[in-house]
Amino acid sequence: MYSDSAWRVLDRSLAFDAGPRLSVWRERVLLPDGREIDDYFQVALPDFVVLVALTADDCAVMLRGYKHGARRPCLTFPGGLLEPGEDPEMAARRELREETGFECGDIASLGSFVVNGNQRCAKAHMFYGTEARLTGAPTETDLEGARRVLLPFDQLALHVGQGGFNLMPHATALGLAVMHRARQTV
Repeated sequence: MYSDSAWRVLDRSLAFDAGPRLSVWRERVLLPDGREIDDYFQVALPDFVVLVALTADDCAVMLRGYKHGARRPCLTFPGGLLEPGEDPEMAARRELREETGFECGDIASLGSFVVNGNQRCAKAHMFYGTEARLTGAPTETDLEGARRVLLPFDQLALHVGQGGFNLMPHATALGLAVMHRARQTV
């Protein structure tokens, strides 16, 4: 039987480095039952934010653009990588402004989540914002060429899957936002 004890890292070495965006580490770990694993790999990607931002008339500020990992256009919430030392909420506000030209009033944390339970990869910080309003033009410089779209929040679930939310962090953010709203009305 396994206990819930943490694994002990006995040794760690860099196996691949394409920093600052990607590193792969090889660890030698000791399991709680005494077994050792010599080559347990950990993937290090930058932590990121996703912000479900809603306007006063309950429309979500969205982006539609090509995502190379999915190999197709995707519907996403604003978000992006944290800069070193950056506060996640400030990063969410920055990404919203840069990508859409919108700013939010109140922002609530929906939680922070490790992307992959075994290899870690990154931590996703999810947020829910209200009172989003257009304050300027987007200054986004990403490669995707995304365009801003506003969609009624109560219709977003219709977009989950092939033609819309086909990226896990954004589908997750939508689910968390739905749960957050349900808790607010109780």
